[in-house]
Amino acid sequence: MTNEMGNRRVDKKSVYDVDFDYYINNATPAYIDFMNSEHDYLRNSISRGRLLELGAGSGRILKAVHDIVDSAVGVDKSKTQISALKRNVPHGNIGVVHADMRDLPFKEGYFDYATLMFSTLGNFHDEDKAKILSEARRILKKGGKLFVSVYAENAFDYQREFYTGLGFDVRNEGSLTIVSGENGGFVSERFTREKLEQLARSAGFSEVRITPLTEWTYMCEMVK
Repeated sequence: MTNEMGNRRVDKKSVYDVDFDYYINNATPAYIDFMNSEHDYLRNSISRGRLLELGAGSGRILKAVHDIVDSAVGVDKSKTQISALKRNVPHGNIGVVHADMRDLPFKEGYFDYATLMFSTLGNFHDEDKAKILSEARRILKKGGKLFVSVYAENAFDYQREFYTGLGFDVRNEGSLTIVSGENGGFVSERFTREKLEQLARSAGFSEVRITPLTEWTYMCEMVK
C-alpha cells in the first residue's frame, strides 16, 4: 500500500526499515519545530566535554552539536541507522557504535552528557525504560547530564498528522500512540511530568528539570 505525498508515493514501512533521514525529510511543520527546538535546547545547555547520543538514528543530533563538544559517540541498535550514521557524520570527533542502549559497552563515569531525543524513550516498555535510564546514569560522570525529549500528554494530534502523512495507521489507546504499517510499527508513550519525574528518580538521578520544549513536547534534564 502506498500514500500520496505531493508528487511522491511513499511505501508503508516499519519505522526501523529506513534510515531516519526519511522522517526528517518528510516532517510536518510541527515536527520540524520539535527537532529545531531540540537542537536549540542542547546547544544552549552543552559546553565541551564528551557526549553520548543514545538511539542516534541517522545522526541529526550529532551533526547539530559536534562543534560544541570535545568528542561524541552515537549508539544505535539498528544496522540501518548505523550505516546512515557512518555516512552522515564523518567529523573527526564523532564515533559510531553498534550497541543496545540497555546494555552499553562503556565504562562507568566516562561521559559528561548523554542525549535521548525524539521521544525514543517512549517506544519502550517501562522495564526497558528503567534499564535505559540506569545505563545512561552509569556512564555519566558525577554531575553529568542526560537530556531526554518526549511527547507530552497532548501530542496525539501532531503524531497522527505526521505518521498518517507517511502512510502509517495511527490510533490512540490511553497514553499510548500506536503506529503500524505493513511491515510492523511501534508504540509511543505520551508522558506526564509526574511519570518523567518518577522514572528519573527511580533510576537514581539526583536532580530532575522538566521544561516545555514545544506546545506538545517536554525536555527532561536529569543530573547524576
